Amino acid sequence: MSAVKAFYDHYWTEGFSPSGQTLNQAISRLLDELAGSVIVDVRRGDASHAGAWAKANHRAYRGFDVSEAAVALSVKQGYQAEVIQDATRLPLEDASVDTVLCMEVLEHLFLPNAAVLEMHRVIKPGGALIVTVPNVVHWRNRVDIALFGRWHPGGDNLSVDQPWRDPHMRFFTPNTLARMLQECGMTVLRVDALPEHVFGRMPGLRRFAKAPGRVSAALCKAYPAMFGTQIVAACRRAA
Repeated sequence: MSAVKAFYDHYWTEGFSPSGQTLNQAISRLLDELAGSVIVDVRRGDASHAGAWAKANHRAYRGFDVSEAAVALSVKQGYQAEVIQDATRLPLEDASVDTVLCMEVLEHLFLPNAAVLEMHRVIKPGGALIVTVPNVVHWRNRVDIALFGRWHPGGDNLSVDQPWRDPHMRFFTPNTLARMLQECGMTVLRVDALPEHVFGRMPGLRRFAKAPGRVSAALCKAYPAMFGTQIVAACRRAA
């Protein structure tokens, strides 16, 4: 087993294990708008996000991940999933997929643009790609670096104390994500921040910041680079 696969098996079992999470409402709305009959989920662990949406909305689902542990979690829940070597080699035919969902993946890859090019290859003309990544220029990151000289890559629960072993290796802003997607041949429909409470990244205030109110949602919409913890891009492959 490679060191990468071993790391992500640990990530999905004994490590951070971000499993059993529900799909963000903003992503659900994008899927309502853009998803075709088949959802391909690239490296998204236990399928608790898109798999549940696909089942509830009568879509077929197919998931891929480098982690055998994550794929096993998906299969245990009844979803179709399989192990891949990396996201630059998908076992799919050219122009065969309606919709690809790639959530919190590109920041983990040495060559995220190569992965997007591979997704472009398998998406049908007119098909959709939905991508989310962390926003490196979120206000909390700016404060941490400027005032405290601290860097929090955000990959797991050891990141503050041990940022050197964090699984995040590429970092994006709304602008750089859009430019990379465009350079890979995707037509970018929009790039937004996922709504989050302004104080959601503040440990002392997090318990009071369960959901974004109108002010937080408005700030994320107006200033995504400053207030969005996560960025979401909706794209199409040209017909």
